[in-house]
Amino acid sequence: MRRDVRNHIIKFFKEDIKNNPKRFIAEFLGLVMGIGATTVLAYTMPNPNLLVAYIMWEVSALCLIYGGVSRGSVGLTFLYILYFVIDAIGLYKMLTIPA
Repeated sequence: MRRDVRNHIIKFFKEDIKNNPKRFIAEFLGLVMGIGATTVLAYTMPNPNLLVAYIMWEVSALCLIYGGVSRGSVGLTFLYILYFVIDAIGLYKMLTIPA
């Protein structure tokens, strides 16, 4: 059973890379940037580096929006657009805080 699942996942990745390598790279970059932003936030506590985290989240969302559109997935596209907008609001508010 485990071998079947593992083989299915490997087959899925191979087909996805073959069918659209640009999308695969964008989605992988989006994943890495999103996890990276959260890691930056965690490691820079209690004074988090929000500028770096927000920029990374925005890049992540843009990559994942491309992936959602490329896959023809309305749900994923709207979800990542929402993430992008929420992070844009947070970034804007952070940048406009009086020093």
